[in-house]
Amino acid sequence: EFPEWLAGSESPYDASSAASPRRPPLRVARWSLHELAAVQNATAIRELLETSEGCHQINTLDMDGYSPLHLTLLSPPTEDQLPTIRCLLAARAHVDEKLLPLAAQVPEGLDV
Repeated sequence: EFPEWLAGSESPYDASSAASPRRPPLRVARWSLHELAAVQNATAIRELLETSEGCHQINTLDMDGYSPLHLTLLSPPTEDQLPTIRCLLAARAHVDEKLLPLAAQVPEGLDV
C-alpha cells in the first residue's frame, strides 16, 4: 500500500500539520527525491540532483523498499513519466530485478 500523498493528495505531508491558532503552518523547504519521483517532476529532480543531498538519495530505498526509480514506474503514467525516468537513469539510478516486471509499463522509446 502506498502513502496517502501518492494516492493523489496535494502534498506529501500529513494534513495533521495544518495551521491552528496556536501553531503556524508547517513550512517544508523541499520534497525528497522519492516524493519528486513519485509525482514525476523531472525539473525539480534535476535541481535536487545538483546538490549533494539529492545525489545521495538516487539509489536509497524508502521504508517500503522502493527507490525513486521504482516510485516513478509505479506511479500512474503521465506525460512527465518518460523525462523523469530518463533523468533518474542519467543520474545512475540502479536498475534491479525488482524493476523487471515494471519494464512492460515503460513508455515506448526507452529501454530499461
